[in-house]
Amino acid sequence: MKKIIFIILVCFASCTPINDAVIFNNEINQEPVKEVRTKSVIRSEWMIDDFNKKNRNSLKGNVNPWAFNPKDVNQICKTKYSKAVRQGNKGFSLQIIYDVDSPSQAFNGIYSELNNADFSPYNNLVFWIKGDQGKGFTSTFKVELKNSNNQTGTYYVQGVTEEWQKVVIPFSQFKGISDFTSMKEFTVVFVDSEVTQKEGVLYMDDLSVTQ
Repeated sequence: MKKIIFIILVCFASCTPINDAVIFNNEINQEPVKEVRTKSVIRSEWMIDDFNKKNRNSLKGNVNPWAFNPKDVNQICKTKYSKAVRQGNKGFSLQIIYDVDSPSQAFNGIYSELNNADFSPYNNLVFWIKGDQGKGFTSTFKVELKNSNNQTGTYYVQGVTEEWQKVVIPFSQFKGISDFTSMKEFTVVFVDSEVTQKEGVLYMDDLSVTQ
């Protein structure tokens, strides 16, 4: 009789289900492992384009010239990538060849797609700029930041020379834009009535945002 009772107890114990148990590597853990979420690291500088990949920035956005009237042969903008003229010891810079010397209204430039990037953790737009001493250049031009809500902020860069200069523009200086959480486009604009020389060449390098 004792043997029969012992067998029944063993069978009952082995057949009783274990509630709320999670098995990992053939081991039983009575408490499920909780998912740990870590915050993404915000870099102090985010390089948008070092211009080492032609026609494409680090956000996988297109980088191309544009013109107000592409049919007007007197107003053009073209880009090339220069290894001979660059900021630093390696890579390329963006060579911007512009011409707004037209009897008609003329403005053109370049655009860089930002693909809804979130710039809200940052405070400044930064890039390097210089003019071509041999071909001439404007000492002033306009830059724009556009967001996904169709807000456009503008700023006038002044004092460009034939030497490399680092341009740091606080976001607060971009008049017309207040939301930097979803950015659409960065644009360089040459306007015939605003430039100091209507035809010339500029070099741009290392476009970034910083804290």
